Amino acid sequence: MDKRVTMTVRDICEQARKGREQVYAWARRKHDPLPVYYIDGERYGQVLVSDYEAWVRRNGRLLDGRTVEDAASGKNCAAQG
Repeated sequence: MDKRVTMTVRDICEQARKGREQVYAWARRKHDPLPVYYIDGERYGQVLVSDYEAWVRRNGRLLDGRTVEDAASGKNCAAQG
C-alpha cells in the first residue's frame, strides 16, 4: 500500500534522463502536453503516475521508431515503413 500516486518533476528528470527544462518544455507543448499539476501554490509541479505512464505510452519511442503504445499492441515497425 506504499505505491506512489504522484511524481515530482525531479523524479521524471531522473527516470527520463532529461533536464528540468526539457520536462517543462514537454508540459508547455501544444499537442499532448505532459500534465503537470501545481497544488496549493507549490513552486514545483507534480504529475500523477498514471498520467505519466499513459503519456509515455503515447509519446515514447523505441530504438526501432515504434511508439511504446504500438509496441505494446503488437504493431510491426516494418508495416509503418
